[in-house]
Amino acid sequence: MYRRQLSYCQFDFRCVSAKFSYRPPSIYFVSVSGDTHRYQLAPVNCENKRTQTSQFLVFGCVIILDKIVENNLLSCPLLRVCHGFDLPHQDDALPRPSENHYLNGKTLRMGSRGSKLALTQTENVRDLILNIYPQIKIEIQVIKTKGDKILDVALSKIGDKGLFTKELEVALMEDTIDLAVHSLKDMPTRMPPGLSLGAISIRHTSNDCLILHEKHAGKTLDQLPEGSVVGSSSLRRVAQLKRKFPSLVFKDIRGNLNTRLQKLDNGDYDGIILAVAGISRLGLEKRISQVIDEEVCHHAVGQGALGVQIRELDSHLRALLLNTIHHRPTQFSCEAERSFLRETEGGCQVPVGVTSYYDQDRTHLRLRGIVLSVDGSEAVEGEVTGSVKNSAEAIAIGKRLADDIKSRGGQEILQKVFATLSRNQQVA
Repeated sequence: MYRRQLSYCQFDFRCVSAKFSYRPPSIYFVSVSGDTHRYQLAPVNCENKRTQTSQFLVFGCVIILDKIVENNLLSCPLLRVCHGFDLPHQDDALPRPSENHYLNGKTLRMGSRGSKLALTQTENVRDLILNIYPQIKIEIQVIKTKGDKILDVALSKIGDKGLFTKELEVALMEDTIDLAVHSLKDMPTRMPPGLSLGAISIRHTSNDCLILHEKHAGKTLDQLPEGSVVGSSSLRRVAQLKRKFPSLVFKDIRGNLNTRLQKLDNGDYDGIILAVAGISRLGLEKRISQVIDEEVCHHAVGQGALGVQIRELDSHLRALLLNTIHHRPTQFSCEAERSFLRETEGGCQVPVGVTSYYDQDRTHLRLRGIVLSVDGSEAVEGEVTGSVKNSAEAIAIGKRLADDIKSRGGQEILQKVFATLSRNQQVA
């Protein structure tokens, strides 16, 4: 039950010892690499404390405690997170907590776009870090991106190369911030030299959703009257939904999430399509009229996850993120999706959709994908399943799916899409 809800590691994996003093009901004092921390632990399937292996839930992580002794002093040579995946390779370059600059007075500068959703997501990352390391000093800097400034032109006519990320990346390279928090779906699949993904958060629901004007309360997409106007800024969403609901009129909509909701409430649209994750992070779930099934609309690559971008050589920050927010199962599924997008040479504004699932034992990943024409009249779909124990295997799954789809007509569709988008951008 718990393994489906885990965040990734919360401890220094290179520690040689850890001692837990058992004090009912469930308060433990943890000594890791010479540093003592106080944690609240909840036993998980651990009725017999004299067994050689026991599990505890710590801030969303399942920890395996080996070689339990019978006098209520629990000791183990290594803390290991149990979630059915390989642990990260040990890297001697990663500093121990006692040596980490950010744990010893250096302020962590976080960059964020200025919308309410972007700030909420950045604050969520900040809070995850502070839950484990409350002594860290953190400040958030707001940076406007090109996508935030140009609000009167359709995204597909602007171009999507770093539309919501470039200015944050420049700030990273100029060392005015230490990390940038992005919606992973907005991040280009190729990083600028010197930058890398330091962590990927646990994925929220990846589906899209329909939000309706109050006059259509209780309806779904297939129940809307003919000619109803549905707003979306995504070619991926529009291309797929046009195929399923040809009687609806799809119209571009720009602005941040709250601005779009205001346009809907003003009567400019009968409904709008948004990501469930963004709505939920702002606590607006009650506004959702319909969660759109993935059989109807495949989601964007990386949708629902947050990507934390850092300077490639900042090993201190990389260690900090791996120990606080990184979620390896989400990493693998998103690496497969991003590999598929990279191999199709698409971007966040190209009509390419994906859906990924793990099997029951979470050792194999099923990746489905679709490539569409701009108007949705042409499409090629495919599916690949493969073992996913590491990044290389995840990336290979995405490449296999892209090669399959391109070989069955997807390449021709993509060439037409690129030509259409190029013309649109020249006109704009």
